[in-house]
Amino acid sequence: MALGRIGGGAKDAVPALIQALKDQHEEVRNNAAWTLGRIGKDAVPALIQALKDQNIEVRQYAAGALGRIAAVDAVSALMQA
Repeated sequence: MALGRIGGGAKDAVPALIQALKDQHEEVRNNAAWTLGRIGKDAVPALIQALKDQNIEVRQYAAGALGRIAAVDAVSALMQA
Protein backbone atom coordinates (compact mmCIF):
# COMPACT_ATOMS: atom_id res chain seq x y z
CA MET A 1 0.00 0.00 0.00
CA ALA A 2 3.02 2.25 0.35
CA LEU A 3 3.28 2.24 -3.44
CA GLY A 4 -0.22 3.68 -3.64
CA ARG A 5 0.86 6.59 -1.49
CA ILE A 6 3.68 7.29 -3.95
CA GLY A 7 1.12 7.49 -6.76
CA GLY A 8 2.19 7.95 -10.37
CA GLY A 9 5.85 7.71 -9.44
CA ALA A 10 5.37 3.99 -8.80
CA LYS A 11 4.36 3.10 -12.36
CA ASP A 12 7.25 0.64 -12.65
CA ALA A 13 5.40 -1.55 -10.13
CA VAL A 14 2.27 -1.91 -12.30
CA PRO A 15 3.24 -5.25 -13.91
CA ALA A 16 3.95 -6.84 -10.52
CA LEU A 17 0.71 -5.45 -9.09
CA ILE A 18 -1.27 -6.77 -12.04
CA GLN A 19 0.26 -10.18 -11.34
CA ALA A 20 -0.71 -9.78 -7.67
CA LEU A 21 -4.37 -9.46 -8.76
CA LYS A 22 -4.13 -13.20 -9.50
CA ASP A 23 -2.67 -14.18 -6.11
CA GLN A 24 -4.44 -16.94 -4.18
CA HIS A 25 -4.84 -14.72 -1.12
CA GLU A 26 -7.70 -12.25 -1.31
CA GLU A 27 -5.92 -9.72 0.89
CA VAL A 28 -3.06 -9.56 -1.62
CA ARG A 29 -5.57 -9.04 -4.44
CA ASN A 30 -7.38 -6.33 -2.41
CA ASN A 31 -4.16 -4.43 -1.76
CA ALA A 32 -3.06 -4.76 -5.37
CA ALA A 33 -6.36 -3.30 -6.63
CA TRP A 34 -6.24 -0.45 -4.09
CA THR A 35 -2.68 0.40 -5.08
CA LEU A 36 -3.39 0.20 -8.81
CA GLY A 37 -6.19 2.69 -8.33
CA ARG A 38 -3.66 5.22 -7.14
CA ILE A 39 -0.95 4.56 -9.73
CA GLY A 40 -2.80 5.09 -12.98
CA LYS A 41 -4.53 3.97 -16.09
CA ASP A 42 -2.04 1.31 -17.20
CA ALA A 43 -3.88 -1.17 -14.99
CA VAL A 44 -7.42 -0.66 -16.32
CA PRO A 45 -7.67 -3.97 -18.26
CA ALA A 46 -6.45 -5.97 -15.24
CA LEU A 47 -8.82 -4.13 -12.91
CA ILE A 48 -11.74 -4.80 -15.26
CA GLN A 49 -10.82 -8.48 -15.08
CA ALA A 50 -10.70 -8.25 -11.26
CA LEU A 51 -14.37 -7.19 -11.32
CA LYS A 52 -15.04 -10.89 -11.96
CA ASP A 53 -13.06 -12.12 -8.94
CA GLN A 54 -14.79 -14.72 -6.79
CA ASN A 55 -14.31 -12.57 -3.68
CA ILE A 56 -16.69 -9.63 -3.23
CA GLU A 57 -14.08 -7.49 -1.48
CA VAL A 58 -11.66 -7.85 -4.38
CA ARG A 59 -14.44 -6.81 -6.74
CA GLN A 60 -15.20 -3.79 -4.53
CA TYR A 61 -11.54 -2.72 -4.45
CA ALA A 62 -11.29 -3.12 -8.21
CA ALA A 63 -14.44 -1.03 -8.76
CA GLY A 64 -13.14 1.64 -6.41
CA ALA A 65 -9.80 1.69 -8.20
CA LEU A 66 -11.49 2.10 -11.58
CA GLY A 67 -13.57 4.94 -10.19
CA ARG A 68 -10.50 6.64 -8.77
CA ILE A 69 -8.72 6.33 -12.11
CA ALA A 70 -11.89 7.61 -13.86
CA ALA A 71 -11.54 4.89 -16.46
CA VAL A 72 -14.16 5.78 -19.06
CA ASP A 73 -13.47 2.54 -20.93
CA ALA A 74 -14.47 0.59 -17.80
CA VAL A 75 -17.99 2.01 -17.52
CA SER A 76 -19.75 -0.91 -19.23
CA ALA A 77 -17.80 -3.46 -17.16
CA LEU A 78 -18.66 -1.58 -13.98
CA MET A 79 -22.34 -1.51 -14.94
CA GLN A 80 -22.31 -5.28 -15.51
CA ALA A 81 -20.55 -5.90 -12.20
